[in-house]
Amino acid sequence: MKIKKEYIILIAVAAAAVVYLALREQGKIQYKIPVLEKISTSSLDRLVVEKEGENLELAKEGEIWYIQPEQHRADGGKVDRMLDSLAKPDLVDLVSEAKSYTPYNLDEAAVIKATVYEKGNPVRTLYIGKPSNNYKYTYVRIPDDSRVYTLQGTIRSSFEVKREGLRDRQILLFSPADIKRITLTRGQRKIVIVKSGGDKAEAEWQIAEQTGGEEAFDMQKIAEQLQSLSLLKSSSFLDQTPQQALLTLELEGVTVHTLTLYEKREEGYPAGSSDSDSPFILSEGSGKEILDLFK
Repeated sequence: MKIKKEYIILIAVAAAAVVYLALREQGKIQYKIPVLEKISTSSLDRLVVEKEGENLELAKEGEIWYIQPEQHRADGGKVDRMLDSLAKPDLVDLVSEAKSYTPYNLDEAAVIKATVYEKGNPVRTLYIGKPSNNYKYTYVRIPDDSRVYTLQGTIRSSFEVKREGLRDRQILLFSPADIKRITLTRGQRKIVIVKSGGDKAEAEWQIAEQTGGEEAFDMQKIAEQLQSLSLLKSSSFLDQTPQQALLTLELEGVTVHTLTLYEKREEGYPAGSSDSDSPFILSEGSGKEILDLFK
């Protein structure tokens, strides 16, 4: 009789488990998933990312984010991805209430803690774990809640970026349409070209000054390079600026933008820019294209 009773209990437990799983699969067991209020990224002015071995702090000045304390300009696109993840998080499901965080990379050794601030006050903190197996979600926790949730999208990689990898590698900040005057200097040679015709589509470039040689000069080639120059990115950064310049390029528009190229090294061409807070390396191909403007 006792054995029969135990069988009945086991069958009841098994049946309850089947019903539970079926209802869960059908979404009929309702969990109260926290709804996180969306916040405006435009009002955020500080971001702190804490992870094992390295903490990262960013501060916004005007419309530009800077890495602290070095004050290096940060890549705006990479910062925006982090801010968007924190400002508009969409919690999807409750995964665990067991307070066992290691399987989700939410334990102390693996978790990434990200906090955004507005006027010195923290407005959102998120504990970020690993992506789900199907890479559609990210395991996360929120403050004052021991449970593990899934969040829509895979966001962890955005916060794993290293300090050096977060630096803005764009070396010249200008709009090609704004440039009205270009000055190239290489050794004793100098040429100045200006745009005639204002902002009209038929505007042409003309030589305004040329010294150190009267050979033919392809002005249109320089003008055509403005677009690629506005998109040019460095491959790495340097601690010190070299001494001997090969070529200096000045682009005059709303303000004057200067690019200086130095003697080639094994890794590429050292260079400096008025729009970059550090000297940097340009790839061999990019450096050669600039030098070829003025042979």
